[in-house]
Amino acid sequence: MRKIETIKNDIAKAEARIAKNTETRGRLVQRFENAKARAIKLGWDYKGDGTDSSRAPLNAIYDACRSADDALEYIGNKDRVIREDNEKLARLTQELKETTERLEAIPQAIKDYEIKLADSLIADRKFRRTWAQGEVEELKEKGEWITRETLSAKWEELDLGNVRHFDDPKWDIYKRLKEKKGEQEALERVAKETDESIETGAKLDARSLVLDLNARVSAYVGDATDCSGLKITKGTHGYAVLNGIVIGTEGRCEVKSKGVAGYNIVRWHIRVNVYRI
Repeated sequence: MRKIETIKNDIAKAEARIAKNTETRGRLVQRFENAKARAIKLGWDYKGDGTDSSRAPLNAIYDACRSADDALEYIGNKDRVIREDNEKLARLTQELKETTERLEAIPQAIKDYEIKLADSLIADRKFRRTWAQGEVEELKEKGEWITRETLSAKWEELDLGNVRHFDDPKWDIYKRLKEKKGEQEALERVAKETDESIETGAKLDARSLVLDLNARVSAYVGDATDCSGLKITKGTHGYAVLNGIVIGTEGRCEVKSKGVAGYNIVRWHIRVNVYRI
């Protein structure tokens, strides 16, 4: 689900496009009326069906008719664009309504967890950025930072242009160097993260987790009527975790949070499990 602020921005852009194209259409209508009046004044029986310029003689009458026909075509294009933007605006308005209702339906205890989780994620990612900055600086100071020039020099050193078989050990050496360069580039991306990107990413992650959690809780208990059993505590690596009992119109469930990770691919994250009781 997208952020409400993002949807509102899209709505504002759609409204601005509609206003601009409506204004342009008004000028085109005036252009059409002027050209039509000019053709009639010159004695042409103007039909206004878009065919006048093809029937008019090649003189001032033709110029007037051509201008009117072109204006009619442009008006039709603007009508299509305005219609499409209005349809998009209607979809965005509906999306905003549904998103707002969905957020309002989330129990306050779960909303509170979103705030604390986002704060935890922000603090952790800023810590990782500081650590990454130190690692990048140390690698560069030691002369271990790999650049394109490093790869080119290694290519020449191994004379890979003349190595015909990819099972040659020299290719393994070059491949490992490229992989190490990729790891260093990933480290540098973390080191260059801004406060704004960190905070935006953390809040989106927290919002996604909370929306998913609320949907799964609702699937077990219906509308939550008592979330007083949910407690926010500090878990692994200092992250805020949510645990406890939720009572709803259709039953009870238990929420259990824990940190999980995988080797190399899956980054450390919080997994929230919901069990019917």
